[in-house]
Amino acid sequence: MGRFASAEALDCMLAYYKVALKRFIDDIAVEAIESKLVMPLSDMLSPVTVFEMTPEMVNCIAGETKEYRSLQNS
Repeated sequence: MGRFASAEALDCMLAYYKVALKRFIDDIAVEAIESKLVMPLSDMLSPVTVFEMTPEMVNCIAGETKEYRSLQNS
């Protein structure tokens, strides 16, 4: 009985560490993406920068295409 309990405990521990390792790897990837790609965006596209843009430039960056607007209206 003790051998079965220790084998079951080992299986549970291995399953936990398998999930924990995947989560750790995912968290490292997210941290790298946020620090290298997302954080610099606030410097490049601040509210002041957007406010100083022409309406045409804002539309070019964030506007919808005519095709998409026609699909929404249909």
